[in-house]
Amino acid sequence: MAAYEPFSGMSIGPLFVAGPTRDYYRQLLCEFTDIDARSVLDARIAETGLSLFAELLYSDTSSTLDDSPETSPENNTSVILYGNNGGTRFLFTADAGVGALTRVVAAYQAGSFSNLEWFQLPHHGSRRNVNQFLVDHFCPKLAYVSADGSLKHPRRAVVNAFKAKGTHVFSTHYPQATNLWYHSGVVPARPDYGLATSLWNAQQAA
Repeated sequence: MAAYEPFSGMSIGPLFVAGPTRDYYRQLLCEFTDIDARSVLDARIAETGLSLFAELLYSDTSSTLDDSPETSPENNTSVILYGNNGGTRFLFTADAGVGALTRVVAAYQAGSFSNLEWFQLPHHGSRRNVNQFLVDHFCPKLAYVSADGSLKHPRRAVVNAFKAKGTHVFSTHYPQATNLWYHSGVVPARPDYGLATSLWNAQQAA
């Protein structure tokens, strides 16, 4: 499947390490202590935070994402895991950003990660970790996010961008903080887990 050697170059049970590459990982390590580069990055991240106020004015319809949002080098070193369970394809992104995710898309055979069945929104649904290209490419049927329901996590613009592609997006905070149950195949019932309701659709499910 791989057209390049991933960071670990191995599978972990049913999961395959899709990134980062060794070279990209080493490059990011150098950026950890590059004070000048970090100062520039911090300034850019602060600037993008101002867009939150504009987004709130159109919170019900906003789906505009930055083309090249900034993500810290620490987050981009996140291990990206791919799994295929009986034809159901999963992608776990941890805190990876656009730089890391775009490299994974480019490195593998065309369509390897497109039109996924299940996708984890990176970094609690932050707007700094995805762009429209990635939304269009992954285009998952289901997307899950671990978030506290703040203004930033998950960002409504991120959720709406995926919903515009027909994705059902779920968050651990919605409609109330609880454990969500998603299973593939034959899995025993979990009494401490509840059925998931896609974001902004609690009234429809009532």
